[in-house]
Amino acid sequence: TAIDGNNIDLTKYADWVKVANKIDTLNKREKNPTGITFETGNGTKVETKAKGVAKFDSLKIGLYQVTETKVPKGYSASESKPFYITIPSIEKDNGETKFNYAPFADPKNKNLKKSVKKTADTTETIGAGDKIKYTISAELDKMKETGATALTADDFNGYSVVDLAPAKAFTAYTADVVKKVTLGTGEKPVASDTTLDATDYTVTPDAQATGDEHKITISFTPAGKQKLVTAANDNAGKVVRVFVTLEFTLTSKSADLGTSVTNKGGLIPSHDGDTPDVVTGEDNEKVDFSKFKITKVSATNTSTKLENAKFKLFADKTKAEECSKAITANSGVENACAAASKGFGEKSTDQNGETTEYSLVYKQGRKLYLVETVAPTGYIRNPEAVEVPVSQTKTDVTFQNLPTKEKGFWFNLPKTGAAGVILFALAGVCFVGAGFVVYIHRRKKEEEQAKLRA
Repeated sequence: TAIDGNNIDLTKYADWVKVANKIDTLNKREKNPTGITFETGNGTKVETKAKGVAKFDSLKIGLYQVTETKVPKGYSASESKPFYITIPSIEKDNGETKFNYAPFADPKNKNLKKSVKKTADTTETIGAGDKIKYTISAELDKMKETGATALTADDFNGYSVVDLAPAKAFTAYTADVVKKVTLGTGEKPVASDTTLDATDYTVTPDAQATGDEHKITISFTPAGKQKLVTAANDNAGKVVRVFVTLEFTLTSKSADLGTSVTNKGGLIPSHDGDTPDVVTGEDNEKVDFSKFKITKVSATNTSTKLENAKFKLFADKTKAEECSKAITANSGVENACAAASKGFGEKSTDQNGETTEYSLVYKQGRKLYLVETVAPTGYIRNPEAVEVPVSQTKTDVTFQNLPTKEKGFWFNLPKTGAAGVILFALAGVCFVGAGFVVYIHRRKKEEEQAKLRA
C-alpha cells in the first residue's frame, strides 16, 4: 500500500502518522481514495461460514481495503462501499493503548424482503372483470448517511422494482399496466413526492409466465438513476422509497380467481456484473373473493322463479340511486348508470330465476348496491337501490317482484261483465222488490184506518 506515491510500513511510527493524516479520506469509504494506492490483483477472498463470520488468516501488518463482493440472497450489500482497517488496529483498553492483531468488523446486510410492500386499492373494484390498482413500495437499497460522501448514480446500477403478477388472475401483463412511478420518504405515496418521467424508467414484461407468475420489471435509465441518487443525497439519513402504481383488469373467469389473489412485489438489488435473483417482499396484500348470485322470485309466491330480470351492480349508493331514477324517468340512463361495474355488466336471470355466479371482492363490512334495470314481463321494477352486504365466501340475494294487475295481483276482484256483476244486479232487484212490497202494505193499512175514522 502506498500513500502519496510512497509505500508505507506500519512497523514504523512515521508511517502510522501518514495513515492518520488520511483518516478523513479513508472514512469517506471511496473505492479509490485520493492519494492512496492499493496492490493490484484479486486480493484475498474469503466467504462467510454458517454463523456469518469471514476470517482472514495470516495477514501481514498493513492498511487494508475490505469490499463485499457477493451479497447473501435476499440482502443488500453492507452499504455497498468498501471500508478500511489496519493490522494491527490501535485500541484503548482501560486507559492503555494496545495493538490488536485480530480486529473484528461487523458490517450489516439489510434484509431486503422487509423493504418491499405491495398494497391493493379495491375501492372501485367490485369484482371479476373490473380494474384493480396496486402500489409497490420499494426502499432504495442504499442510503446516504449524514455527513458521509454523496452517493453517485453508479451506486444504483441494476436497481429495479419488480411486479410478480399471478398468472390467470388478470387479462393482460403488458408494459402499460404501470401507470406511475414516484419517489418519496413516507410509508405511502403523497402528492408532494417526485414523479418520474416516462423516460426515466423502462417497463419490461416477461414474454411468458414463470411458474404461476408473470414478472414485470421496472428498471431505471441513466436519467432515472440520477433522480434516484439525487433523492438519496437530498434525504441523508432517511429511507427513500420508490412507489410504483399499477392497474390491472381482473379476469372475468371466477374459476381462475378462486377464493383469493395475491399479487407480490419485489426488487433487484443494485449490482455490477451478474444480475442477482429477485428479492420478493414479505408484505403483500391478499384480495379475497365471495361468490355472488341473484335469485328472482314473485312476491306473492316465492316458489315462482322469474326469468329475464336484469341488474347492474354499484360500489356507491348515490350512484346506484341516480341510475335507478334515470331508468324510472327514461332519461339520461347511459350517463347516470356509467359507474356500474363493468365486469358485472348487466346480468339477466335464467329460466330458474338465477344469474350466473360472479366473484365479488370481499372486504369486512363491505356493502354493494343492486339496481334492477328491467323487470320480468308482468312484474313491476323495483325502483330502489338494494343494499347487498358482502359475505366472506358466499353472497346470495333473493330479489322479489310485485306482479302487475294483468299478472294477477294479491286480491281476486270481480271483473266487469262477469258473474259477479250479475249477482250484484240480482241483489239490486231484490232490494227494489222488497221496497215495493213494504210500500203496498203500508198504503193498504192507511186506507183501512181512514174508513174506520169515517
